[in-house]
Amino acid sequence: MKKIIAILLIILLLPIEVKAANVIDNSINSTIWILMASFLVFFMQAGFAMLEAGFSQAKNAGNIVMKNIMDFAVGSLVYWVFGFAIMFGLSNQIVGQGPLFLQGDFAQLNLNVPLSSFWLFQTVFAATAATIVSGAMAGRTKFSGYLTYSIVITGFIYPVVGHWIWGGGWLSAMVDFSGATVVHSVGGWTALAGAKVLGPRLGKYNSDGSSNHLAGHNLLIAALGTFILWFGWFGFNTGNLVAQTSLKIDNIFKIADIAVVTNLSGAAGATTALITSWFKDGKADVKSTLNGALAGLVGVTAGCFVVNNFGAVIIGSLSGLVMVYTSQFIDQVLKIDDPVGAISVHGVCGSLGTLLVGFFAVDRGYFYSGELELLFIQAKGVISVAIWSLTTAYILFKLIDLTIGLRVSKLEERSGLDKSEHGAETYAGFTSLEYKNEFEKFSSELAVNFINLEFAELDKAIEQGLKKVTMFFEANSSYIFLFDEDRQLAIRNYVWTNTGDDLKFPQQLEVTNFPWLMGKVNLDQNILLFDRDDLPAVAQNEAELFNSRSINSLIITSITKQNSVIGFFAIEGINDHSLWETNLSTLLETIDQTFGDVLERKKIEEKIKESMDEQQLLLDNIKTQVWYIKDPCTYVAANEARADFLGVDKEDIAYAEIDNLLSSEIAGSCKQDNQEVFKQKEIVKTQGWVRNAAGERRYHSITKIPKLNEHGAVEYVICSAEDITEQKKAEAKLNQYAEKLDEQIVKAQQLHEKFLPSKLPEIPEVRMADYYQPAERLGGDFYNIINLDDILMGYVVDITGHGLDGSLLNIFVRETINSFLLSHFDLKKKNHLSELMKFITRKYQQEEFSDDYFISIILFELDKNTMELTYSNAGIHIPPLLITDGQLVSFEAIKEPPISSVIEFDTYEFKERSLQLEPGSSFLITTDGLVEEKVGTEQYSKERLQEKFLEYHSSSPQNIIELLINDFQNFSGKNSGKDDITLLILQRESD
Repeated sequence: MKKIIAILLIILLLPIEVKAANVIDNSINSTIWILMASFLVFFMQAGFAMLEAGFSQAKNAGNIVMKNIMDFAVGSLVYWVFGFAIMFGLSNQIVGQGPLFLQGDFAQLNLNVPLSSFWLFQTVFAATAATIVSGAMAGRTKFSGYLTYSIVITGFIYPVVGHWIWGGGWLSAMVDFSGATVVHSVGGWTALAGAKVLGPRLGKYNSDGSSNHLAGHNLLIAALGTFILWFGWFGFNTGNLVAQTSLKIDNIFKIADIAVVTNLSGAAGATTALITSWFKDGKADVKSTLNGALAGLVGVTAGCFVVNNFGAVIIGSLSGLVMVYTSQFIDQVLKIDDPVGAISVHGVCGSLGTLLVGFFAVDRGYFYSGELELLFIQAKGVISVAIWSLTTAYILFKLIDLTIGLRVSKLEERSGLDKSEHGAETYAGFTSLEYKNEFEKFSSELAVNFINLEFAELDKAIEQGLKKVTMFFEANSSYIFLFDEDRQLAIRNYVWTNTGDDLKFPQQLEVTNFPWLMGKVNLDQNILLFDRDDLPAVAQNEAELFNSRSINSLIITSITKQNSVIGFFAIEGINDHSLWETNLSTLLETIDQTFGDVLERKKIEEKIKESMDEQQLLLDNIKTQVWYIKDPCTYVAANEARADFLGVDKEDIAYAEIDNLLSSEIAGSCKQDNQEVFKQKEIVKTQGWVRNAAGERRYHSITKIPKLNEHGAVEYVICSAEDITEQKKAEAKLNQYAEKLDEQIVKAQQLHEKFLPSKLPEIPEVRMADYYQPAERLGGDFYNIINLDDILMGYVVDITGHGLDGSLLNIFVRETINSFLLSHFDLKKKNHLSELMKFITRKYQQEEFSDDYFISIILFELDKNTMELTYSNAGIHIPPLLITDGQLVSFEAIKEPPISSVIEFDTYEFKERSLQLEPGSSFLITTDGLVEEKVGTEQYSKERLQEKFLEYHSSSPQNIIELLINDFQNFSGKNSGKDDITLLILQRESD
């Protein structure tokens, strides 16, 4: 690459050296320059792809890239076949007619470069106009429909406008040097028409018309795209100079002028958009800033050849300002969904920049000539191009929509265009794996919610189960209807809502009034409704039943028990569609199994309350298996549940031998247990796997209760068996989750250890040593020392709590300090430590951590030249210890509050203390873990630490730490304390 640039510079500069001020009119140089500009503009396609992908959802990123690639691929072919001929062919002032396939010489263009190089330069411009539309229509456009549009814009809509302005047409008097109108306005107004016909993304607008912010998935990629576009814009604007003239000596200098004008306008646009969004919304908005830069670049594109630097800054500033407010207007007033802001950036700012040429052109603009002629010419062109682009594009998109279809289905949109249109994922497996782990955990917790409940607890447990489901899927509400035996009446319903609305249903519903719903439920068919329009005409009663206002992502599934429908479950208003779509079948199975058992028990409870013979109903209807034995080998009677398990009729169990009902292996074990009950006359409880009549393995909890007669002998034994298979599975899942959690803790522990300094820095005159012993596997302490030229900076952190939370907060502090050192640290400024403390506090509050956490921290820095030691702290009340000339220097700790969400960082000032590290001095920093250790009522204490430090201070830092730790272990009688222990010692060598 370096060789290519060097050769290019030699080619460009050699004629100047040989001919001095002679004119460079060499077609080779012109060709090289226009090709280099073409390559830069081509690279802008990558910028558009990154920008649009970053501002879109992750599930559509691959689709965005595909559209940008095919814009250029299809556009190149179409523009080669006939687009170029329409744009630069001879005919009339409306539409050009030239030879197809670039076969003619196009002599009327009077080119000073080969036709092929000029064609390539115009091709990348045509592709740019096409790709602008991609972002505005992101997330819901059929790929086939988009390709059809791309063919038409590069082959007809764009070339016609190009012919009007650049091909000798009726708008050739316009000043649009590099295409603010020809390229960007055409793309922007076409995007407006496409987004209008296409409609907004699902979930963008609420029923009351308010707009939701559907955030893009990666601002980093969007920012990279902006930088690439800014870089490519230098070729976009400067390349037209050679395309329209030639590479003469004055034009070489003009290239530099155009590049400066381009850069200033982009910079002004970004800065103005930043300030505007900050003032308007109270935040320095990233998307507005990035689009502001592009708006400034678009705005100056028309007049980059005829405006000066001051005009460029004003044009860029106005473009950035207008972009912010027109984006809001398009979104919230016109209700047109433009995910990336293409309409405002390219359509509005392209037109605005073209109009502003009429004011700021240094030769003909109003502010320089006092004439309005150029302004009227510019206005005529802007209005004409807008009408043409909007009209033709709207007709085009309508035709596509009516024929092959423009928009994907709702299900395809929710699942993401990467999957539905291309059968792939940009971030393969990441989302599905994350959802799978979360869903497994949720399913286990839901099942455990119903373990070992009494009848009186069932109602509350069902409502809590509905709450768990609703909250997990971020839905609005969920409800259960429980049928009577004939499925004619809903005898009970349970409702839980997340919206605060009062969703009450009649306690008893005639379900025959809902034939469409019951037809689906009785056939055990699931119902998925994305909105009210999905309901058939016969389902008017159903619409009123669920939600008279709206139906949004409604799922209904039957609840079955023993192959019989006993009710149905519904959940409404799920926001995260990808979550439930990925796990839909598992969700429905979990709901059926989990709620089926408990609802059956609830139905039995209702029946028992109505029955006079509660004992008989209990035996015949509860799912628990119950049977009587009169001796270890003989059944007396059993209920239906036991008969079903054994695969026999209830009447056949009376006085049947156990050997005739069970397999020989199970029968032997049962008789042995029975003999133990008759012998010991005590209750016996066992658990284990057994097989039912169908051969299925089920896990039973069996209880055998002996009933004694008046003589104390066992008259008979009541036996019961409860099927707890699902509970057992839930426990197994919880154990798996615990194992996974343990793996994550190990990884976090390794990460925490990795971030601790493996070796302290070595500096002249100062020796250092450190010690760290966590109280648990993941500690809450952290420390580091950083060598920064003339300054040695260090810190010791103590987090309230341990485990994963403490470890993550330590990583947060480390990365925040690194961020400060990289972007805010200035050796020339004073009060580094207090500024850093405020910076940490600000970042902590921006992350909105829980109020339960506090960060205590000591920051210090050592000036290597003066040996002045400065420190500041928050929350740690144990002052650093300094020994100089064998004396303990006593000073109070800086009593600062710990870093938390309650500190007003804009007004609070952290204090600093300075001291001199004299020759032979030893300086110790520690957290509270060592001094607060207790044995009984005795505490290790700060005083004991001072005494021991004074005793050991003449040793090396490493020996001091070893002696202190030995003393601590002698005191506590163990190797570690109840809290983390951190020691850090700095010692200046003696003269």
